[in-house]
Amino acid sequence: MHLKATLSKLLKMFAAYILQAIVGYIVVGLILAGGGVYLLTKIGLNWVTQIANIPTPLWATILLILLCCLYTYLKVVKILSKLNHQACKLPPQYSEFQPTPGVFVYVSKTSIEPNIDWYCKHCVDTEMTQSTIQMVHHSAAGKRYQCHKCKFSFLIPDP
Repeated sequence: MHLKATLSKLLKMFAAYILQAIVGYIVVGLILAGGGVYLLTKIGLNWVTQIANIPTPLWATILLILLCCLYTYLKVVKILSKLNHQACKLPPQYSEFQPTPGVFVYVSKTSIEPNIDWYCKHCVDTEMTQSTIQMVHHSAAGKRYQCHKCKFSFLIPDP
């Protein structure tokens, strides 16, 4: 019984020492982290004050050059996206079809009738999506077709 009590007392004391060591490491870590944040803040504020003390024409010129570089980059990206878009604008299985004067749609080359599967030319060219054109109204004036995505519509008069 005496051995069991002694062993229990030693284990409790060992656990207490470990707990104190862990708490000590956490406290030291927080102090060091706070010092690091303080040091980084101090360096950052010094850098900002140095930039603010530079003569105005110099940092204004640097800002203008950076804006010009950003503008040029955005224009180049836009031009490259247009070039890539035009290169793969029309899938090889589609061809242009003119159902009525002034209106162009894409039609599948494999379809037997050219007025079954029409795809909106605007949606294919600008958004690279195949949006089907459907007949939405049939009247004495003719058939009205509409793209369900961009809402482009046109009328094919009855003969």
